[in-house]
Parts: sequence; C-alpha cells; structure tokens
Amino acid sequence: MSVIWGLYQKKGNGIEKEKYAKMIAPLTSIQFDRLDAFNCKDVYFGCGHQYITPESVYEILPRSEEKTGLCITADAIIDNRRELFETLAVDKELQEIITDSELILLAYRKWGQDCPKYLVGDFAFVIKDDHKNEIFCARDHVGKRTLYYDDSENVFAFSTLMKPLLARQDHMALNERWIADFLAIETTIHETECGETVYQGINQLPPAFWMRVGNGGTVKKQYWDPLREVKPLILKTDEEYEEAFRKVFDEAVACRLRSTGEVGIKMSGGIDSGSIGCIAAAQLAKKNKKLYSFSSIPMEGFKEQPKKNHIVDESENIQAIIDFAGNIEGELLRSEGKHALTDADKVVDMLEQPYKIFRNMYWQLHVTERAAQKGCKVLLSGSYGNFTISYGDFNTNTKTLFKKGKLITLYKEISVLSKSAGVSARTIAKGVFTYIVPYQLKDFLRLLRLREWDRFSLTVVNPQLIKKWNVESRFKLLGLNPRTYRTDDYEAFKKQRVNWIFFSHVGAVEVKQAVYSGVILRDPSRDKRLIEFCLSLPAEQFVRNGEDRFLIRRAMKGRMPDKILFGHAIGVQCADWLQRIKPYWEKIFTELDHIVKDQTINNYIDIEKVNRELILARENEAHINGDSVNKLLTTIVFSRFISWYTKYSPNN
Repeated sequence: MSVIWGLYQKKGNGIEKEKYAKMIAPLTSIQFDRLDAFNCKDVYFGCGHQYITPESVYEILPRSEEKTGLCITADAIIDNRRELFETLAVDKELQEIITDSELILLAYRKWGQDCPKYLVGDFAFVIKDDHKNEIFCARDHVGKRTLYYDDSENVFAFSTLMKPLLARQDHMALNERWIADFLAIETTIHETECGETVYQGINQLPPAFWMRVGNGGTVKKQYWDPLREVKPLILKTDEEYEEAFRKVFDEAVACRLRSTGEVGIKMSGGIDSGSIGCIAAAQLAKKNKKLYSFSSIPMEGFKEQPKKNHIVDESENIQAIIDFAGNIEGELLRSEGKHALTDADKVVDMLEQPYKIFRNMYWQLHVTERAAQKGCKVLLSGSYGNFTISYGDFNTNTKTLFKKGKLITLYKEISVLSKSAGVSARTIAKGVFTYIVPYQLKDFLRLLRLREWDRFSLTVVNPQLIKKWNVESRFKLLGLNPRTYRTDDYEAFKKQRVNWIFFSHVGAVEVKQAVYSGVILRDPSRDKRLIEFCLSLPAEQFVRNGEDRFLIRRAMKGRMPDKILFGHAIGVQCADWLQRIKPYWEKIFTELDHIVKDQTINNYIDIEKVNRELILARENEAHINGDSVNKLLTTIVFSRFISWYTKYSPNN
C-alpha cells in the first residue's frame, strides 16, 4: 500500500522544485515506512511506502527503466501473482522477491494498454512511456485504490489523495454541482458521478478505467464491464456449482492474507464476515498465525426492542463463530463515549470532503485503531457479501419466475416457504403480489396517495441549488430519492450488483482510512473474480425451495456454525446511534444556532428547513428520530467541511 503523486510536464522540459515541493507538504502527517521521489526531464513521480505484503519491502518506487524508457509509480497489491508468474515467465528464484510494480511493468510491456485486464487486486498506477511520449494510468476493477488528477493544458498532476493537488492550486474552488447532489441524495452515498469530486478541476479516474495523457490529448476508456462480458456458467449438478464457488471464494480470501504484520477482520455475527473469518482462520492456522477479530456492539445500557427477526447485539453469534473457528482472538468493542460526531473534524480532514456516513464512522475508526494496536496490517471485511457470496433474495426470485411465466414453480416456492417459516401461503402470496405488480402501476397508486410528495423532503439541500443544477430531472433519470422503489427481477438486479458509484464511494473512504491508520481494508467478497463468478450463475443457484442465500448455505455447510449459516435474523449495525448522541444535544443545538446564521452555509443548505427541525427537536424530544437527526447532523458535518475548506484554501 502506498500514496503516490506526481507531475507530467506536457510542454517543455524540467519541472521546478517549487511545483512538486508543494505536493509533498500535505503528506507530512502520514506515517510512511519509506518515501522516495524521482525527477527527470518532463516527469516528477513520488511514492510514500507503507509495507503491507512480504514482497512490498523490496519495492523501489518510483522505478525507472532506462532500457525500456518506462518509469512507474504505483499503489498496488497484486493478488494473482502466481498466474502472472506463469504467463510472464518469471524465474522461480525471483518469484518471492519480485515486486508488484515490476509485475505491472512486465504486464505493460506484454499487453500495453490492455494490461489492467490481466491484473487482479487493489491498484492504481501511473507509467511514463518515453517511447510514446505519454502517461498511462489505470485504476483497479472495483476501485479499491484511488487516483485523483488535475489535467490542465500544460501539466498533468495526479495523487492518491486530493490534498497534494489542492496544494499546487493558486485558487481552490468548490464544485457546486457535486455539492448539490451530495446534499440532495437521501442515502449515505456521496456522489452521482464517480469521475468528479467536490473540487473544481480535480477529477478521479473511475474504477475499471485506464487513461492516456500526451501531447495528442487525453483518452479515457473502461476496460472491464462484467455485465456485458461475463458468460453464463452451466454445470451439471449443484455439487459442481458448490465446488466451483468454494474454489473461487477460498482463493479470494487466501490472497488477502499476505501481510508483514498480523491479519484482522471486521466481523459481525452474520454469514458474510463470518464465513470469511472461518476460512481465514483455518488458512492462517496452517501458517501458525492467528486471526484477530474486532466487532462493534451496542453501548452499555442500550435499550430498544428490535423488530422481528432483527438483532441489535450480535455478541452471541460472534462468539459462536469464534468458538467454531478455533483460531480467532476476538474483541468486542462498545466504543463507549463515542458517537456520530466524534472526531468529525478529523474525518473531514481525512476524507478531504463532507460525508454522510456518520452513523458508522465512529466505530469504524475505533476498529481500525484497535487493529493497528494489535499489529494488524490487513483488516478483512465482508461488506459486499450481499451482492456476491450471500446473494439470494426470495422476492427477486418470485418476480423472476413470474416474469418468465414459471407460475407452477412460483406456487411451489410459496408453498415450501409457507411450511418452513410457519406462515400461511396466503400471507406469503399477498407479499409476492405486491412485489410483482408493475412499477408504473405501483407508482401511479402511490401518487394518488402522496400528491404533495417532495423528492427532497428528507434532505437539507437549498431549493435554489436544485433548480440551478437541474437536480430533480437528473435524479428522476437516475432513480434517486424515488417516490416508489422499483422491484427488480434477477437480470435487472445484476446492475445493482455492479454499481460503479458504490465502488468509488466505498473505495475512497477505505483508501483514506487505510492511509492514515496504516491498516489496509480488504474485502474478499469484492474480489473481481468472485463478482464475475456470481454473475455467471443461474438464479436458481441463489434461491430455491423457499430458501434465500441458497448457494452459500450449501457451500459453507460444516465450515461455519449452523446457527449462523441457517439463521434468518438480520443484524442491525449502530442501532444505538441515537442514544449515544442524546447527552450531547445541547451542544449540538448551540452549534446549529451558529450555523443557521452563517451566510456561506445559506448558499448550500435549506436554512428554513433546518430551523424548523431544530425548533421541533428542542420542543419535543419525541421528534428526535432518524430522519430528523440525519438532517441536523448532515448540516453540522457540511458546515465543518466549509470551515476546513476555508482554512485550507490558498486563496483564503
């Protein structure tokens, strides 16, 4: 894992020291194992190393090859090393010490701009090709590493973080359209377009894209589109599908255990992180290493009656996984005294932008902090598991069967579920009916009931920004903040399983958290090969006989506790977030009193709406619910960002 940065002078030779010295200054607060830079002719490349894998300690970056005319700086952990050794004919005696940047250069020399297709892992790299007189950049398939850039007429600048790019600008301006969308989205997603950022002139290379920059201009191209490229996998028996799944899944876990330190896992009591934990613990035992697990549980004294089939404290399930695996040292973290605004200023500085993930950020930081204290360099997770390893939704399956005209099979699915769940077939059929009703009809019926519906009622965006940036029309096309949520069949839902906005959003948060903690977050369930495999499977491998998550329940039988594998309870993360923040309401009210008087904030925030929420919260504690608090805390975090920006901006 590394932080990379650099400049490419498109016209003329030589880069003045003043230009690249500005880029290094913002990185002084990050702890690197080694920092190197290379300045020659028209390029300046830098790399701050954080040693994670055994081979990374041999890394020399930036790396320049006089014979080939290539120079590279890279932030990369390549996972298909064995496959590349064979394809690229790497001598056996070199395989233990050859670095990931050397493998990338070998791949570039063999496949040119197609080389990212053949790499598996987390990577962002930049290559200067003297023979072609151009820069070649690439970002990994699912955006696990970031690459921001500023492409002007004379200079191309890039970095893992945005701060080095901001530092070299004489005038730093905010991207108002990005802010309008950020504030208008009612979910925690930060953007609608993964190539832009909150700053004008600073963009990011989207996941699964490469880019060429030279005197001939800039060319950007997507190199991976699994929805178009993945072919259906047809096997003869369920057992063959299970075996194929285990092979891909086990490899996705195994290649992420390479570490110069300990290996940890961010573990809940569910199937996704639980299955990864059990596999990792068994594999690490063979190397005489232990797996360290870190789990967030509610604060002492938390009182709430969970919904049916929901669990707010997963301690018991977590312990069941630890006991079963036998090679896990677990730690339950209550994060006492921490809440949604804990370290908000620190998080804004870390993320370099406003954020809406405040419900989870306090315990996420606590987990990485404890992992670092335990000596972990790698922290596993299963955050993408619902879309790959444990995918399988009964309602999606019923719509798929109905759409294909398989009514007899649909009837059988309802009957089997009725018997296993102890619920009448009629009750289940009613639920199925509401799911298969055409979207247009459901939306029309909802319109009749919600004539005063407002797409932005749950947000605090200034109405003037909505009009200025045509947010209403764009969100309607994108399906954001819908009046009626769509119910997709299997094929349509595949698009949600490969969501570039989600990849970019999560990747940016994970990268910056990793850079500042020194612990890289790695998710086997987001492995490119695993995504392709799961997309290739027929729908009946995921749901059958009234059983959701059908594939992983079969494939992991005997490899994790039955209690977890065949349980149907849903774990609720940070269920205590409102109770945690309750003692701090007077301070929050006082801060909001100042914010609503700030004319700068008025340009972005609907101050009248915030004032109404503030008055209601003060007058009636019952009004302090999730929707209300989201509006108030989004306002506070955005205000904190504006303050950070004002201090950081060179023009201020």
